[in-house]
Amino acid sequence: MSNSYLPDGLPAPVPEVDGLSTPYWEGLKAETLMVQQCSACGTHQFGPEWLCHKCHSFDMNWVEAEGKGTIYSWERAWHPVHPALRAREEPYIVVLVELKGSGNVRMIGNLLDMLNGGEPQMIAPDKALPGRSTPMPNIEGSRHAVLGTSLTEVPEGFKVAVFANGCFWGSEKGAWRLPGGGVHSTAVGYCAGFTPNPTYEECCSGRSGHTEGVRVVYDPSKLS
Repeated sequence: MSNSYLPDGLPAPVPEVDGLSTPYWEGLKAETLMVQQCSACGTHQFGPEWLCHKCHSFDMNWVEAEGKGTIYSWERAWHPVHPALRAREEPYIVVLVELKGSGNVRMIGNLLDMLNGGEPQMIAPDKALPGRSTPMPNIEGSRHAVLGTSLTEVPEGFKVAVFANGCFWGSEKGAWRLPGGGVHSTAVGYCAGFTPNPTYEECCSGRSGHTEGVRVVYDPSKLS
């Protein structure tokens, strides 16, 4: 690669001493994605092995992959495993990418680094998911499982605060456990954004423009 995206202090990956993966790393230096292909049966595979996973032939070659794929699965890593990654302010997204043009082999990558290491950006309104006109069902009339109060009611004299902390589960639990009886109800949802009435999956995809938030209805005479 012409420019390293690795944060300071993170060692650059190198081929194994047996040389098996050397063509892969040499390809990356030339900005080319390489995968193995069996000369006997034509099967693509990754990671590198001395023999074909399908026919067990040892006649393995390296071929260029298109470099385009589909995110098959993803995971948000909150606890980086290396000190250099802990210096990053944001959690990073680990993705499993399926390469359709190379036998559907799958590779692991970092989502932001796959976007050339650029700064994360809010999705444009015209690129956001369409969403839906109807709100989440069964909200009206529902009661808080812990506090027993209405999820939608705001009693006279009470106020509403919304905390967009990035992940709502711990924040909501902290709110309903505040002492003094000042919290009437809490509810989780999505703040700002462009997609009407998004689902949890849509919000987490980064394609709705929302952040997770907690709505707290509280008594200002008891809690401020």
